[in-house]
Order: sequence, then structure tokens, then C-alpha cells
Amino acid sequence: MEKTKQMEEKIVADIIRRYGDVINLKENPALIVEIIRNFGKHLFDDGGLPGGVGPVPPPPGPTSHFDTVTNAELMKQLLKLAKDLAIIQKKLG
Repeated sequence: MEKTKQMEEKIVADIIRRYGDVINLKENPALIVEIIRNFGKHLFDDGGLPGGVGPVPPPPGPTSHFDTVTNAELMKQLLKLAKDLAIIQKKLG
């Protein structure tokens, strides 16, 4: 905690040295953006985590592009094939 306070005091001293005791943002509003760009990374240190980036998803598996077939659908197709086969056998004699 004390180390953080000392770091913040150093940053404030650096800003005062660089930009002066008083900053008039009405005269120069871009100055706040410059200060944040130059000193923000020291004030808002999150321990090195990348901002806004989640974990990378694993690559798709070899069967990820296939639809899932249920047992009921499989049975319907087998029954259809069985009927078709019965019709062919009946025609052949």
C-alpha cells in the first residue's frame, strides 16, 4: 500500500514538472488525453493482464462440423432402408 502511494506521488510530481501546477483543460483539452497516455499505464497496472482479451478457444475437433444424429432418426432411416430392401426383394422374386 505504501509503495503504491509513493508511486502515485512520483507520478503526480512528474506531471506537475512536465505540465505545471495548474492544467487548464478548457484551453487545451487534448492535454488530459496526453497525460493519460503517458502515465495511465503506471496508475492502472493490472499485473500485466491483456485488456479485454479472453482465453483463446480450442480449435474445432474433426467432427465438429457434423450435425448430431439421434437414435430415433437413425432408426427411422434403418426402417426406411428395410422397407426399400423388402420392396426390391419382392420385385426380384
